[in-house]
Amino acid sequence: MVIVYFIADPSRVFQQEPEEKENSAMSELALSLPMFKAAKAGGFAIPALNCNGNIITDAVVEAADLRRSPLVAQASQGAIKHAGQGDLVRGTEMIVAMTQAATIGRPGVKVALNIDHGSSVVQNALCFRKGFTMLMIDRSKEPLDVNIADSRRIVQMAASVPGIAVEVEVGRIGAVGDSTEPGVAIAEMKKHWTKPEELAQLAKESGAHLFATAVGQIHGCREKIAELDFDLFRQCIQAVAVVRDPTETGFVLHGASGVPDGDIRRAIEECGVVKINVDTMLRKAYIEAFEKFQSEYPASHDGMPNIDQRKPEQAGHDAVVKVACYLMDLFGSSGKADLC
Repeated sequence: MVIVYFIADPSRVFQQEPEEKENSAMSELALSLPMFKAAKAGGFAIPALNCNGNIITDAVVEAADLRRSPLVAQASQGAIKHAGQGDLVRGTEMIVAMTQAATIGRPGVKVALNIDHGSSVVQNALCFRKGFTMLMIDRSKEPLDVNIADSRRIVQMAASVPGIAVEVEVGRIGAVGDSTEPGVAIAEMKKHWTKPEELAQLAKESGAHLFATAVGQIHGCREKIAELDFDLFRQCIQAVAVVRDPTETGFVLHGASGVPDGDIRRAIEECGVVKINVDTMLRKAYIEAFEKFQSEYPASHDGMPNIDQRKPEQAGHDAVVKVACYLMDLFGSSGKADLC
């Protein structure tokens, strides 16, 4: 049998013989689309947790195993570049290998792998070819017609492997640092929030499965200060329902590190959100635990500083496991792995 992979240009294909599986103890990465259909039917959201390195990757997969929760492990463009030390091909392969390796000894875990805010058709195609089981093409900074065209190309490419969900975005989510003046950042962000009519056009013409909207979230929040505009969120949902079968689509909440827990529950229960992205909260937990270990170590070791990086890394790992378990409980995904 020959597997055909579509790369940046759908007219070009690469042929590759299927690789033999070398480690039966390593779980297959899960297909993402069945996860979101189960989440929609069951009224919960899949945690989409960013994996910045092997320690955090292992921690979130451990949490998924402990909580019997489905999980979307995510890699941003920055994480891919970092993993490959600047080489995007190597970085993409490293991310796949790290995620698969984290499943060893954890039978039954359901882990899909997604590119978070994939900024180009080429990077999405590379992820698709190397084994990612979900794709996101974020062309929200481009004119709507470009966003639609590029999103449609990724949807068409992914369709060759049934079960791979494609997420797209229109509108721009704010970020910490957009402005240092109180109130200015929020006002500036509102100018770029999702317009329901543009979302409807993207949904209709792209054929994508999942939609990321900008309705008040803030990327990079260290505190829960974001205020979601639920009226706008509902308008977005209604706009998509007019042009697409609601049973075939879902919504994603980005920037959840800065969203209060009550609003996260409302987003799931009232807006049917099926995927919730968290990155900053995990990194913050890791760094704080790492630094705490380093600062406390000399007191019990005759003033000698710790130079074994494995010890503070373990502290960071354990802190991330704790946060990830908390999120799985909050999102309602604990105990739902068998549904996916």
